[in-house]
Amino acid sequence: MKCVEELVKEVYDSCKIPFQLTIEEVGEFSTPLFELVQNQSEKSFNYNNTKCCIKVNTALSITLDLLKLYIEERLNKVFLSKKSIVSLLLNDKGIEEEVIKASWPILIEEFDLINIYVDNYRDEIMSYLKQGYCCKEVEIISHNGHILMFGKFEDILEHAKSIKYTVEGAVPCKAYIGYCNVESYLMLKKYYDDTSYKINLAFKYNIIDRIFDSNKLILEGIIDSVSEEMKNDIYISFEKGIAKLDNEMINRSPMICEVIETSKSYVDAAIIGMILSYYIRSLGYEARNHMDKNYLVMPTLIAKDAGIGDIGRNSILTNKDYGSRLKLGVVTTNLPLDVDGYKDFGLEDFCNLCKKCAHNCPSHSLTVGPKFDELGQYNWQVDRETCYTKWRYLGTDCGMCISACPFSQNLETIKNAETFKGDDELIKKALMEYKKKFGQRVFVPGNPAWLR
Repeated sequence: MKCVEELVKEVYDSCKIPFQLTIEEVGEFSTPLFELVQNQSEKSFNYNNTKCCIKVNTALSITLDLLKLYIEERLNKVFLSKKSIVSLLLNDKGIEEEVIKASWPILIEEFDLINIYVDNYRDEIMSYLKQGYCCKEVEIISHNGHILMFGKFEDILEHAKSIKYTVEGAVPCKAYIGYCNVESYLMLKKYYDDTSYKINLAFKYNIIDRIFDSNKLILEGIIDSVSEEMKNDIYISFEKGIAKLDNEMINRSPMICEVIETSKSYVDAAIIGMILSYYIRSLGYEARNHMDKNYLVMPTLIAKDAGIGDIGRNSILTNKDYGSRLKLGVVTTNLPLDVDGYKDFGLEDFCNLCKKCAHNCPSHSLTVGPKFDELGQYNWQVDRETCYTKWRYLGTDCGMCISACPFSQNLETIKNAETFKGDDELIKKALMEYKKKFGQRVFVPGNPAWLR
């Protein structure tokens, strides 16, 4: 490297002693006339944890110690340890590119960064990783409680997974790992800050998957950036108008109140979906809001697979906390997201005993039979013709299957139960509570004051 070459020339010009300086991973630098030296003596030393070696004519071996001191003094100006380079770059301190070329040339080009945070046994893990990667061109450095790995990994994700499983298998700790490709040393701070932020998010919100690239935890980051006051306002709005349909409005079905409440919820879902889809597109990803008569997916099936609820006898998505008092919005996107899964809280077993939606359906559009008939055909479907005929007769939506569902009525037995799967006695207890509280079905007569 040019700066080291100039250093060697400067030392030679001062002492006129032919010598060769070797710096590990940097190169060999020789003075004029050194190529004529046949019998050589050498002195090895470490400079900032980097192996160095000086060679001179054996006849001049007495000068080795003096040359070492002289070279070390000059190296202070042009050569830094890798840990020092990392510290300076991450603290936004400028370093000349020639110094980086001389000290750590891999940083000039693209390289991979693995950022590791462990909640315990950091020193042991550091030593363990250095042993595991001692034969590879990988540097492992500690910085502000994080373990940083620099190198070029053939499959960086597989390395990250292997490190996590190996570390957590070796010592009792949790490992959080962020990884990325860094274009050059000029981008190191940006990527270090990004991976560290993802790790902090995962630690803060107890994210199950603890390995992250730049595309992970985007929505969590958005949520984290919102003020506590705004979060509380959003939560209150969600609870009041978005998450569930209002009890008293739905319990007035089949009156106009039910139509007002369901219509409002569709509008709320559409607005939220539009805001979310526009934001995702601003991040550079594709997103489509499915709303009103513009659905290209089956929201109920998607919501079931996502673990929001299950599909019961009334063919409506039923949530354990809100029952059938839900209206769904869907945004599809190619934004990488953590995937949720179906949650079985025993709705099928409950519906087999309950049958309240079918018994209270004014058009008899729901079956009281089992989920599958003798031929194996799905039996819990709505007779759309008889249902819609009743709607036309009423002059409004019906909604009685929603209000009749025990899960829609905040029953203590349901709130306190984890699951009803295979537990007929618990189901009967919930149905008994429902009967004592509402009789055959819940009904709130009249309209609210504001609608009169």
